[in-house]
Formats: sequence, C-alpha cells, structure tokens
Amino acid sequence: PLDESKEQILLAKGSMIEVYNVQNKKNILVHKQNVFGQIKSMKKLTSTSDACDSVIITTGSGAVTILQYDDNAKTFVASIQEFYTDSPNKRHTPGHYLSVDPHSRALLIGAVMNTVIGYVILEDENGDLGISQPMEMSTPSTIIYDMVALNTPEDSDSPMFASIEVNHESADVEPERDGYDVVEKQLVFYTLNPTNLELTREVVCTIDMSSHHLISASLSVDDVHVLVCWDDHVGVYTKEGEQTKMVIPRSKTLDDERSAMVVCHCELLNNKEKENMIFLQNDLGDLFFLQVNLENELDNVQLSYYTTIPVAPSIIV
Repeated sequence: PLDESKEQILLAKGSMIEVYNVQNKKNILVHKQNVFGQIKSMKKLTSTSDACDSVIITTGSGAVTILQYDDNAKTFVASIQEFYTDSPNKRHTPGHYLSVDPHSRALLIGAVMNTVIGYVILEDENGDLGISQPMEMSTPSTIIYDMVALNTPEDSDSPMFASIEVNHESADVEPERDGYDVVEKQLVFYTLNPTNLELTREVVCTIDMSSHHLISASLSVDDVHVLVCWDDHVGVYTKEGEQTKMVIPRSKTLDDERSAMVVCHCELLNNKEKENMIFLQNDLGDLFFLQVNLENELDNVQLSYYTTIPVAPSIIV
C-alpha cells in the first residue's frame, strides 16, 4: 500500500497501525496491522539513502522498534527491536516521549520521571539500519513535561534535544508551601556525541511555570532554536536563554481569567521561499500561523490567527 506518488497518513490506534491514502478529500484505509503492544509514541525516520522511510515506535512492552515496509510480504516488519526495560508502564520507564533527530542520526526516548535513553542510528550504503548501545541518564526527583529533537546546523556532528523539566526535590524535603515555592521549571538541552557514545545534560535557563509544550524551529541556518509555549505566550529560546516572546492572540469573547494552552503543532519548511511556517493549535481549537523569514531570523517573526477547528491531538500538513 505504500506509494511515493500518493499522499498517505500513518495512524496509531492502541496496538494497531493503519495506513490511509488521501484521495478526493477522503481517507481510504489501505493497510492495517497489529504490532502486539500498546503504542506509546510513533515517529517517522527519514532514510539518508535511497531506501524508503521507516517508522519508529515505543510500546508498552518496553521496546523501541524500527519498522520497515516489506513489499513482498505486504506488511511492516521489525528491522530492529531493542528492549530497554523489563518493567514497562511505569513513570520512570522511558517510552512515553520519543524524539528523532531531523537528520536521522539519533533518537532519544524519555520517561515521565527521571530517565532518558539515547541511541545513535546507524545506516549503511544499502539502507540497512542499526542502533548503538543505549546511553542512559537518570536525574533523580525530576518530572519531564515535554521533549523534542532540535534542528541543528548541517555542519554540527552532535544531535541535540530539548525538554521541559521540574526538579521537585525541594518540595519533597519541605512538603509545606515554602518547599513548593522554590520549585522551578527548566529548559534542558541534551547533546549526544555519536563518536564517544556520550549523552550530556545542560540546564539552559528557568522558564515560566505554566510552560508545557516545545517546538523545534528552524529560525536560522547557524543556530539552534526552540519555541517554548506557556499560557497565552510563545517564546524563542537558544542556548543563551530567551531571545524574544510573543503573545498568542485571544478571542474577545474569552474570559479574562481563562488562559489557553498550545496542544499540538506542525512545521512546514519552504526552502524555495526561505520561510519556516508553523501551525499552532490551543485547547480552544484556535489555529495560529507562525511565519519566520530565515534570512531576517528573529526580526521577522509573525504570529497571527488562522481559523478555528476541533481540537486535535496532532496536525499534519
């Protein structure tokens, strides 16, 4: 069912993977397959050779699996399956978050609490895939709210990832209000060294306590940017911290005490026009359009209202 000439959508439903063809504004189911494990997260892995793209999933069985479509068998087959735990479906077990480097060099999986694991993705000239030994990092008393792979410059050899984290150790020691007041949300960068198989963690800065969503943004060709979303705001951050922030437009009928959260996004890079376009949707269904001119970088960042649609778990362009 996989056809490069057609627009197709891959959908995860529980333990099922479904492939749809988009024809005449209709979604036509062309393939359905059970992976025999509750799918926690799913990402596309773009091939660096002429081979077809692959699918990476994490499941409730405690494994990260790379699936490739077999034309002969007419089904997805697991080219790689790496078990990283024998105690799945726990808060400290990775798999809830899955981030894949845009250049298909590495992936990072994270748990709701404490633990992240990094892998280097290997691909030979024939398109055969492999992954390195796991690089695990555990930060005690930490809650992870979101995780995303960053679009690093082309000349960078080290994939980078960002996350929103909270260290709640002070609140555990002092459970009264004083202990809670000193808790901070932090923007954290992870850097993976493919040569030495090392994973390093760096706290970039403290961010707003309502921060909840990250977006990897290609705002320039020589620096790494990430968008941090918090209540009614979107901020642009680099390794040096906050660069600029924008207020998300609000409906005049919205209660002043009601804040809006960004729940999903999608990014579209127009190389011909040298523009980076990002759609954001909040929990009210409002869709916003963020446009960046790569030549002017942060001097020409525009955020405007686009339309209102039903709230979606994800958006595809």
